[in-house]
Amino acid sequence: YTLRITVPDPFIATASGTLVETLEREDGKTFVWKVDLPVTEVTFAVGEYRNDRVIGPSGLTIDIAFPTDAAVADIPSLKQLPNMLAFLQARLGPFPFPSLGLTFVWLFGGGGDSTPGRINLSDVQEIGLVHELAHQWMGGSVGTASSQDAWLREGLPTYVEALWTARRHGAQAGE
Repeated sequence: YTLRITVPDPFIATASGTLVETLEREDGKTFVWKVDLPVTEVTFAVGEYRNDRVIGPSGLTIDIAFPTDAAVADIPSLKQLPNMLAFLQARLGPFPFPSLGLTFVWLFGGGGDSTPGRINLSDVQEIGLVHELAHQWMGGSVGTASSQDAWLREGLPTYVEALWTARRHGAQAGE
């Protein structure tokens, strides 16, 4: 897929895949995102965002878009992001995509939406972030044959929640 999203200033657009081009226009910008994988869905978000780029475990590039009225320092779960990724890579293997993008979307109620290499997240709690990260391995890089198998997509991320909670707060934390 190639997604071309044109927005007026001061908005930016994030989407599944890799940002391959940003075209300046008189009235805003066009963001061009490319997905080079066979996928069943893509996602995008438009908002007044600031971008932050960090390097995670194994040199993974992580692009974080968050509302201009917030700061990465205001999102405590992001401090755990490198630890979460190292934790997941130790258990599930290398991150399955060339980069990771996180977009914080305050508009919809709770949870998140994962597509290959991109997570739109409104739940900024650690447990929600680790759940959506786990979807990069199950649901993002490995899919299911039908909607009847949705439990396969949700099973691993839910299990990872328990593993992460036990790691952070002790084995008895989930009881």
